[in-house]
Amino acid sequence: MKSPFGENMRIARTTWGYTQERAAELIGISRASVAAYELSNAQPSFEILEKIIEVYRIVDLSDFIFDPHYFSSPR
Repeated sequence: MKSPFGENMRIARTTWGYTQERAAELIGISRASVAAYELSNAQPSFEILEKIIEVYRIVDLSDFIFDPHYFSSPR
């Protein structure tokens, strides 16, 4: 079973109105890496995860990574 992280990352990106290219620029990675994370084909390093948290203004990292209902639950 895939982690909800990839889908939550995609939802965060689209919620902010970013393309994969723009998200990649803001995070400091390639567009291909963004796509791989969103498809759950790769996991970011801790340093990249810190940038993702900053760019998408994630409050609860554990829920962002593990909760498939992260964006449908009240915050």
